[in-house]
Amino acid sequence: MKIRVEDGKIPSGQFFKPIAIGYVFGFGTLILPIFILVFVIAGLAAIFGGVTTEPVTDSELTNTGFLQIFLAQIILLPIILIFQAIMFGGLSILGLWVYTTFIKKGPIEVELVNIKPSKPQS
Repeated sequence: MKIRVEDGKIPSGQFFKPIAIGYVFGFGTLILPIFILVFVIAGLAAIFGGVTTEPVTDSELTNTGFLQIFLAQIILLPIILIFQAIMFGGLSILGLWVYTTFIKKGPIEVELVNIKPSKPQS
């Protein structure tokens, strides 16, 4: 994979490619085994009769008020944002590591094009 930097700026396509590859490989590395495990457990539960359905009455659904639902969303929003940031960043780094270690087997190259020399500050 080669990232091309022109005039000190990374074009959006060059920036998106490593992030997308990293996230896909990182997410696949983490989530695919969990998905397979849940699928097998659900399949075994369905085969051996562990899945049952029960009717839900209206009284169970009307016990929650608007204030409780609103407060839960406000309290959970920062927690969700923090976990999403950790997952996105961590999974991107993990995916790029998997990509460069097992698939491409080499470093990510950065090509600098049309870089103007900087003037020394006095």
